[in-house]
Amino acid sequence: MENVEEAEFILAHGSEALGDANGNARSMKLKDLEQILELCAVKRIPMVVANPDYVTVEARDLLVMPGEFALSSKNVALK
Repeated sequence: MENVEEAEFILAHGSEALGDANGNARSMKLKDLEQILELCAVKRIPMVVANPDYVTVEARDLLVMPGEFALSSKNVALK
């Protein structure tokens, strides 16, 4: 997806890449993904969260997962 306007829905199942309609994935930083999801929430583009976990444990760190995206976008949409 090159443009948020082109999206019909969002499928969230991870937090490290953005995929396009052709199945290609592009690695992204969490901050960049969150900015895109915020735009989608404002435009009320529906999001399906395939992995509702809020965090995952990796080594000695907690990493954000799609469940957190769902909470964040709900908060944006309510503003």
